[in-house]
Amino acid sequence: MLEHALPEIIRVYGPDHPSALGARLQLDDQRLLVGRTAGLEADLESMVELATPPGGRRGWLIFARETLGRVRTAAGHPRDAETLLREALDRRRKEPTAVYNLALSEQALAECLEAQKKFAEAQPLYQSSYDRLKKLLGPEAYVTRQAAQHLK
Repeated sequence: MLEHALPEIIRVYGPDHPSALGARLQLDDQRLLVGRTAGLEADLESMVELATPPGGRRGWLIFARETLGRVRTAAGHPRDAETLLREALDRRRKEPTAVYNLALSEQALAECLEAQKKFAEAQPLYQSSYDRLKKLLGPEAYVTRQAAQHLK
């Protein structure tokens, strides 16, 4: 549905309006989740450029960088993703109320590190992500159960 609405959102608001950026990010995130990664990296790089201060939208920057890092990890380039994911996690840690997003950032970086065989660094992040999700959503929530699968 969002895929069909996006061209109209961009036509009405313009490509760099917060509503259009948000819709693009959500759509790119959904595409990544289902493995449709063609063109994602270039789209996300353009959003990172639009969101980068001065004059940029800081709120979008974390999500755009993190999603770009996840795309690069999924594409088999975790070394290229690590800096983006570390930056996103550092910024998330400065937002104490964004517990869910912090947990997902920890998990994204852990997956990147695991892809590089940095297991000792990945495991504490997996554990922290799981603990946060369990406390926030409970042990039976889908994302909590998914996070539990990474624990060793």
